Formats: sequence, structure tokens, C-alpha cells
Amino acid sequence: MGGERFQGRIVVVTGAAGPFGSELVRRFAVEGAGVVAGARGKDQVAALVAEIGGQRAVAATLDVTSTSDWASTVALAEDTFGPVSVLVNNAARAIPDTIARLGAKPLREVLETNLVGP
Repeated sequence: MGGERFQGRIVVVTGAAGPFGSELVRRFAVEGAGVVAGARGKDQVAALVAEIGGQRAVAATLDVTSTSDWASTVALAEDTFGPVSVLVNNAARAIPDTIARLGAKPLREVLETNLVGP
């Protein structure tokens, strides 16, 4: 049973392949939104979008550190549903180690995803 709290709203959810992001996509769709499920690999959210149905959700390749991915995702949202009205910055990276042992590259990936991406 669905609601209508987000009827007519267009939502982009980043990090939609994870458990929290996929549940956000489901809930927004149930509440009437058109939802773009963004993940680093479009195939990561293909089953989720199929579960919801193409009239309510579409999958997008979205690495939040990529400006071209952002542009493509917004264009997909607008072409499919209309102007984006809600953005959920859910994508995040965590590497369970100390900064001293991480090294520069993994630390930059975390910073780019968690701070710059949004």
C-alpha cells in the first residue's frame, strides 16, 4: 500500500546499492515519487529498479566524485520524470584503519566521496 507524500516529487538517492540507500529508494517510490537510484555501477541497482518498476524508478551510474556522472544522473532524472526536487546524499566510504596506515590514496577516496561528493 502506498502513500502520496512524495507524489509528483523527483528524488535522486546516492549510494542506492547499499541496504539503507535501497530502502530509501523503495520508500520514496511507495510514497509516490519518481526515483533515480544512483550507484557506482548501474548494474548494482538494476534488480532494485526492476522490483519497483520502471514507472517509479530508474538506475543511474553515479560516482559522487564524478561531475560527469552527476550531470548524466540529473539529465536522466529530468528526461524520465522531470526536475529534481529532492536529493539524498547517502553515498559514503569507510575504510576501517588508522589515517597513519591508510596512505594518501585511500584517504583521498574517503574524503572525495564523503566530503566533496555531496
